[in-house]
Amino acid sequence: MLRAFRSTLERPYVSRVVETESMYVKRRISAAFKDIPGGQVLGATRDYSHRLIDFSLMAETDETLCSAKEVLEDSWRKQALDDVALENTDEVQQMDAFASSDNSVHSNNFAQSGKMPKVADYLREEGLLPLHDHDDSKPVDVTMEPLVFPAPRSARLQTLARGMTQAVSALGYAAIRGFGPAHPTVGELRYGTVEVLIDSPLESGTEEDAYYVGAVPVTEVESLFEVEEKNDDGSDRLGFKVGYGMVIGGLETKAIAMSVLDNCLMCGDKRFPTQDEEFVLYHVDGIEATGFISHLKLPHYVTFQSKLSSVRNTRADAGSKEEVR
Repeated sequence: MLRAFRSTLERPYVSRVVETESMYVKRRISAAFKDIPGGQVLGATRDYSHRLIDFSLMAETDETLCSAKEVLEDSWRKQALDDVALENTDEVQQMDAFASSDNSVHSNNFAQSGKMPKVADYLREEGLLPLHDHDDSKPVDVTMEPLVFPAPRSARLQTLARGMTQAVSALGYAAIRGFGPAHPTVGELRYGTVEVLIDSPLESGTEEDAYYVGAVPVTEVESLFEVEEKNDDGSDRLGFKVGYGMVIGGLETKAIAMSVLDNCLMCGDKRFPTQDEEFVLYHVDGIEATGFISHLKLPHYVTFQSKLSSVRNTRADAGSKEEVR
């Protein structure tokens, strides 16, 4: 009901394009490279805790629990003091980073500022990834316009980002298992906040004149897929293609699955269900799926009586034919 009501509201503003290069990064990992500019930033994660079970905790007592609590509180207290000292020296370190060409200082500067370079950009510099295909066409707003097929990429990405987490994850998993093109490698996964700006209605519309309206937590994923390409002379070569995913919040699994499905839908081979736009985009919409299935609980007396009559008539006809024989 809220989604239907929202589609009737006036939209006085549209935000400026959010540049994720300026994301304030809280977590950033790459499964493709061990060392990346700015470094891996593990952040808060459960990626490893369930793989490192400490069986000694089965014999934990109240005394050992209190001791562990004291050690943890001391480490938190020390971390808080370190954070205060870090904030006081932040400006000095940033000035040193700009003045120095040492990579370690630059990496530290990235960590302090929270802004990290994109891993994919370094592959583009080597010519291993195609350059950004800038599309200046206005993106389709799937909250205001119905889906039409073939759908532009903007509509596909919006629908996947709004889709049910488990539905997107399930289809992404199916694509990796063999119902899609290939097994991807996560080139970069980053979680952080991005600023949302709107243009001033009275100014020139430059970024300097825009109003800051808030920050949104997002998870962004760029997955790498190995593909066959053509050289200028027509010979074959191998290259990489990027699948993209970005979702609100920290839904990392969904963002990875979204990047897989983005690549699937760009391939568009309908022999695979995960590459069929209509199959994927319609079936990840949680509200449409829930509504259609839930309506089966409503009265269907008239339609079922019609089916019942058809079944009875065909059986009666079959019985009369048997009697004639």
